[in-house]
Amino acid sequence: MPVPTKRLPSTRARAARLSEVPADGSTFAVDVEQIRRYRLRAGHLATRLAVGSEREAAWAGLQDTWPRSALLELHARLEGVGPDTWEAPSLAQVWFRCAAYLVPREDLALFSVGTLPRDEQAAAALQQLTDELIGAMDGSPRSYRDIEEAGFDLHRIRLVGSTGRVLIRWDATSVEVVPVAPPADEPAAAQLELARRFLRWHGPAAPWQLAKWAALPGRDALQTWQRLGASLVPVAVAGRLRWQHSEDMGELLSAEPLDGVRLLAPDDPALYLDAELVMGDRSSPGDLDPDVVGRRLLNSLTGRILVDGELVGAWGRAQNRVTLAPWTKLSQDTADRILAEVEALSGPLGRKPEVRWLG
Repeated sequence: MPVPTKRLPSTRARAARLSEVPADGSTFAVDVEQIRRYRLRAGHLATRLAVGSEREAAWAGLQDTWPRSALLELHARLEGVGPDTWEAPSLAQVWFRCAAYLVPREDLALFSVGTLPRDEQAAAALQQLTDELIGAMDGSPRSYRDIEEAGFDLHRIRLVGSTGRVLIRWDATSVEVVPVAPPADEPAAAQLELARRFLRWHGPAAPWQLAKWAALPGRDALQTWQRLGASLVPVAVAGRLRWQHSEDMGELLSAEPLDGVRLLAPDDPALYLDAELVMGDRSSPGDLDPDVVGRRLLNSLTGRILVDGELVGAWGRAQNRVTLAPWTKLSQDTADRILAEVEALSGPLGRKPEVRWLG
């Protein structure tokens, strides 16, 4: 029984049809600035949560692909983050869409069986692969090296995260795979709640975007979307059809401007969906000359500097050495505020950062 190697959204043509805005005026028109304000507030980037609110900070999942990015994503949302906060008892690491993610431990079902294929043969194949993996592990945590030496392909193995029967532990140097008892939650309920969290942090959105975010088959994402039914409100975004959960429409339409500075890690959820359209993100480093600055350094500037709800530059980190690259000339007040936020990185980094400005 073949194990699926890819779980992609619907075809491009079908996605295009779902993006057509009706001509009958039945949708709300929402400008991108309002969406940006809403998403940043919904994702807890307006005001840091109180100490101990790790579950709320990781409510819709924090990707941890870039070394310790989830820790920095917690720091952007939460007071009192230290080097070990990623190991808080209320959090767990999983394979979600084949990537390392930090999620609330009590919500593991959402980020595992909530993504299990509805196709019975595909789901059975993943369970069989999980049986083989856990059998080879002898029920004990094993390193990536041990798993590869046992003959398993790591890319295929990451797919078994959807069974909920393994967690991972990545300390930024090595990964262990940890067998656990599967969640008792029903997949159908987990699918709905996962979609709800996606819309809360990333809405307005479309079903094909849910499919991409959660690595779901397009038909599965569409079925979940249809089950949300009357709770979805059609919204026009820059001429594209999107949907917002009805419970969030009030916050979307009334979201106020933000005041504050954050250093967003490359994997931060705020940069995931429509980043260029909504966040004004840039793919180029601005006016910096790679022959002068060095192409390797420029390519490392994958984080983003957020000031009062606007992206104003890029940043990167090597251990505690932080490089800042503004896209435009900053006022002294803005530069001082950014420096204060860099200094606050001493919490999650565990030591005082060294700062270098480019440009």
